[in-house]
Amino acid sequence: MAQVNVWSDGPGVLDIPMTMNARLSGQMPIEVNQFVYVFEDIGLSPRHRYETISGRETNYTVVYQSNETISGTYTMIVQVFVYIWGFKGWLIAEDRHKFVLQDTLAGNINITQSGVSQKALTDGIVATNREVQLMAQINYGSHVLKNSSVCNYTWVLESKTHDANPSPVFKYNFTTNATFEVEVIIFCNISYMKTNISKFGHFTTTIKAKNEIQGLNVTGNTWLLDGALLQLKVHCRAGDKPFWYCYEFSKKLRPNYTCSKELIHTNDCYFPITHYFPYNGTYYIDIGIYNDVNFVNKTIKVNVYDIVRQTQLSFVIIPVVSSILAIVIVVAGIAYHLQQRANNNITLEVADFDFQQNDDLVEKTFFERLRTSIATAMRETIFYPFNPCTRGEHYNNLIDDNIATNVAINTNDVSYGITK
Repeated sequence: MAQVNVWSDGPGVLDIPMTMNARLSGQMPIEVNQFVYVFEDIGLSPRHRYETISGRETNYTVVYQSNETISGTYTMIVQVFVYIWGFKGWLIAEDRHKFVLQDTLAGNINITQSGVSQKALTDGIVATNREVQLMAQINYGSHVLKNSSVCNYTWVLESKTHDANPSPVFKYNFTTNATFEVEVIIFCNISYMKTNISKFGHFTTTIKAKNEIQGLNVTGNTWLLDGALLQLKVHCRAGDKPFWYCYEFSKKLRPNYTCSKELIHTNDCYFPITHYFPYNGTYYIDIGIYNDVNFVNKTIKVNVYDIVRQTQLSFVIIPVVSSILAIVIVVAGIAYHLQQRANNNITLEVADFDFQQNDDLVEKTFFERLRTSIATAMRETIFYPFNPCTRGEHYNNLIDDNIATNVAINTNDVSYGITK
């Protein structure tokens, strides 16, 4: 089934052309390429009627004179007929479009500012202490007028009127967070169909300037012993409410983080972060906070570690040093004791000659001399153990005085001995 859609570039301004547009769509009853469009307004005097032959789209430009028409809301009816064999056939579609006519220029003030979302700008919210671009946008009644008019723009902000300027763009910096009324007064000279038309326009808008969030302060311990609970506190530096925030945990560092989770709303830019990490390692917390005019983020590094229990160095050094000292003391004591005993020794040499026996003068065989040597060595070892190095007959005060008195060697002529 065929249907027609009608729209205009209004609101229209008296004495300035405005354009009505019509587009046909849907299934046609027969295969035709041409249609008859009939435009007719309702409620106006005199009424305007326009009929044209076209394809599936057409338009109608009309001028409503200020000496014939008053400002108000009116209706345009568009009917579409089949055009067949050179004649207007039957009606296949119809639509009604309401439009507004006014005596002054129609338009609005567009706001742009770097770093602020389009939604905030549409609501008239800007950031303080940053340049705002204001632009007066005239809704011309017809596209043919865009290059055929000369306008001057006078801006009024904070009770101050700025000089008229041919540029529709005005740049301003709001330094306080407050609500401001912005006005622009426009005078235009429009040329159309060899006619000069002077029109006046007055656009207003409300701007709410808000302070940006300057940064984030995050406090709390980020070096956690295994099993400990992470407890952080996040505060905003400056910034006007409301606020929205989110945070996410990750094992990898993610630059230029923006919130991918659902935002949490708050009017106080403070919130805690509490979390338990089940495993040791390095983690990252991406924190993002918005208000109406900007977004700030911060990444916090968290280290979760476990204590490796090791024997302290003192538990190893002290026993070793003590053992070495004990050995040194014992060795020194033994050395001192031997030295003292050596100093108290009495060396006694005994000459044992028996001139009455001629055994020593008798020549001995090799085995007899060997036996005598072994016997002598054994006696020295058994009876003189405390001074084995001299291999002499040394006594360490072990010889009884009676023995020393009675020892004697008798010969025919001389007696040798030791007498006390």
